[in-house]
Amino acid sequence: MQKLVTKSLEQKPFKASTEAFRRVLGPFAAAARMIRMAGVFTDSKVHSDPFVVANGSVLNLTGSEQAGAIGPSFNFLLQSAKPGALARLRRVLLERRPTLAGAAAWGVGFATLATAVRLALDPVFGSEYPYITYFLGVALAGGLGGLGAGLIATALSASAAWFLFLPQNNLAQLEWSATLGFLVFVSNVSIGALCAAMLRNALWKLSEGEHRQSLLVQELNHRVLNNLATVQSIARQTARSSTSLQDFLAAFQGRVIALGRTHELLSRNSWASVDVRSIVSAEIVPYDEQRFATHGPPLTLGAAQAVSLGMIIHELATNSAKYGALSGGGAIGVEWRSDGGRGELIWREHGGPPVSPPPRLGFGSKLIDRLARGDLEGGALLDFKPEGLVATVRFRARPTAEHMEAVGRAVR
Repeated sequence: MQKLVTKSLEQKPFKASTEAFRRVLGPFAAAARMIRMAGVFTDSKVHSDPFVVANGSVLNLTGSEQAGAIGPSFNFLLQSAKPGALARLRRVLLERRPTLAGAAAWGVGFATLATAVRLALDPVFGSEYPYITYFLGVALAGGLGGLGAGLIATALSASAAWFLFLPQNNLAQLEWSATLGFLVFVSNVSIGALCAAMLRNALWKLSEGEHRQSLLVQELNHRVLNNLATVQSIARQTARSSTSLQDFLAAFQGRVIALGRTHELLSRNSWASVDVRSIVSAEIVPYDEQRFATHGPPLTLGAAQAVSLGMIIHELATNSAKYGALSGGGAIGVEWRSDGGRGELIWREHGGPPVSPPPRLGFGSKLIDRLARGDLEGGALLDFKPEGLVATVRFRARPTAEHMEAVGRAVR
């Protein structure tokens, strides 16, 4: 029994605070329950443990099963929410640009809420403070619904205050102080709506930046894993086709360097796209560039396609340095073209030692075929002519805007 009495004594301050909260902010809570929009009310005079009343919309957003007086603070309400509730609430309030209908709903909703609360407080304040609830209503409308919602709430709030809470509805009959107060009220809430909308846009941009950064980190992780898998596959296949450790090291190092060159090009272009000419130029840098003749229109490839084409050109150049034109006094012509959504690159060697088809295809030839049929969505044909190798690589590509304009001028 003594334990029950002690507990009852400990609950007295809590009950007293609850009763005071009910008397002071009871009308606000009643107005919050009347609307479908999320509404939260707290007693700002209680600094240590302010009580909170939240309506059903807030409870649905946060996933909390509690209702009515939540207490001791709004943080308690959020802490009791289900996992992901904060992210869901933030997404609803910030990361969605409101449509015209949505802005109108925010404006009408907050103006209605402010009017309902002001009507509930009318027995307390009378006509002494006609605008007391509208400042916060307009600020919330602009902050949550944008500038359009804030302006709608401003117009509706001014109309409601004019017809419901001012003694007369005619400027000629109002005292000059009341007229000036009304004009000041309209200007202030308009500025408040603008400031709230600007704050919302700033928060929205910040949220978008964080979301974009998260996507970039995920994409970076994905690319790192893909690169590791590619390097692992290159190492495994190179080891199978190598006859000695020195042969393996030379081939593996060259392929990894070729992969790095294309990645460097993509990094310069924010991993968006790379021109075919840049890919060819990067892969023939280790050789005598005067022995190459390159020709083709501006043609861009995506990230995955650029990596694959870079690896193919590296394999062709390496094979030429070992057995083809670059091993003697020959030269190489590299030409590319596009026809609609298809592209084609032709690697033509001449002037080198006589060429004969190999008895079996090595890893380089298999890699070229695999890359061409994979990310390039095309195919590769290796023609070992006696005068030199002719390799044709077909791929899916989209010509640049400059190339399309040039084609159009040629047709005209």
